[in-house]
Amino acid sequence: MSRKNSNALKSPRRNRPSPAQGAGRPGRVAQGEGFAFALETKKHLGQHFLKDAGVIDRIAQEAQASLPVGAARTGVEIGPVSGALTKVLLAEGWRVTAIEKDERAADGLSEHLAKEHPETLRVVKEDILRWEPPTELAPGLCCGNLPYYITSDILFWFLTHAQRFTSALFMIQDEVASRLNARPGTKDFGRLSVRLQLSCEVEKVLFVPASAFVPPPKVNSAVVRLTPKPSPFTDAADERRFGEFTALLFSARRKMMRRVLASDLDALASPEAVATFWQKAAEFGVKEDTRPDAVSAEGILGLYRLARSRL
Repeated sequence: MSRKNSNALKSPRRNRPSPAQGAGRPGRVAQGEGFAFALETKKHLGQHFLKDAGVIDRIAQEAQASLPVGAARTGVEIGPVSGALTKVLLAEGWRVTAIEKDERAADGLSEHLAKEHPETLRVVKEDILRWEPPTELAPGLCCGNLPYYITSDILFWFLTHAQRFTSALFMIQDEVASRLNARPGTKDFGRLSVRLQLSCEVEKVLFVPASAFVPPPKVNSAVVRLTPKPSPFTDAADERRFGEFTALLFSARRKMMRRVLASDLDALASPEAVATFWQKAAEFGVKEDTRPDAVSAEGILGLYRLARSRL
C-alpha cells in the first residue's frame, strides 16, 4: 500500500537487507519472512510497516470479498513499499498494478517480486496523485495503506476515478474512518463525509492498533471499504463546482444558512424570489436558520442543484 502508514499492509520477512538498502536503524527496517525485501522506513514519507501477518491475511480476505461474484482478481495497489500485501495477493492469483513513488521500494518490487511474477505484477514508479489509470486497465479493486498526511488527497483522487474500479480497500487513520461515515450534526461530519457518502457506500471493516506497525504510529488505523455508486455529477466541472460549494458551506459550518448564502441570495431579483428559494430548500431539509453541518449529504447536493438553477 502507500507511504504514510505507507507500508500498512506489510509484515516481517526472510531476506536480509541488501547492501543498497542498508541495515538501517533498529526499529525502522521492514525485514522478516512477511516482506518481499528489506527496506528502512522514511520518516518524511510517513512510512510505518505493518508487521502483523494476521492483519495482512484479513485484508487479503476482504480484498476478495470486495469483488463482485465471479470477477477476475485484478487490482491497483497504492504504495506497496516492501510488498507484504502484494506478495500475498500474487500468491492468491491476483493481477496487480503497483503504483509506488519511493524509488527504493519500486526498484525492490521489480527486483524481488516482478521477476517471480512477470505476468501478474506491473510496477509503476509514480506518485499516485499524478497517475491516470490507463483505459485498458481492467476494472477491479483499488487498495492501499494511505499516508496520513495525504489521505484526503488520495481519497479525492479515488473519487475522480471511482467509476474505473469496482471497489476500494484503504488503510487510513481511525479518526478519518470515523469522519467518512459521520452523520449530520456530529463534529466529524464535514466536506469529506459529504463527498464520500454521495459517491460511495462506506464500510469500516477492520480496526488495526498502532502496535501492529513498525515503527508504531501515534494513532490507531482502520481499513475501510468504498463501493462506488453511480456518479451524482454530470461532468468534472460539475464535480468541481460542487466542491467549491461545500467548501463555502463548511467554512462557516456553525452559521445559519441565510448568512452563509447571503451574497448569493442578494443577487436574486426580489424578496419573492428569495422566499421561493427557501420554500424549495425546505424540500431538502434546509431552512434559513439551518446550519450546514446539520444537513445530510443528499440535502447538500439538492441545495447545490437549487442554488445552481436559481442563483
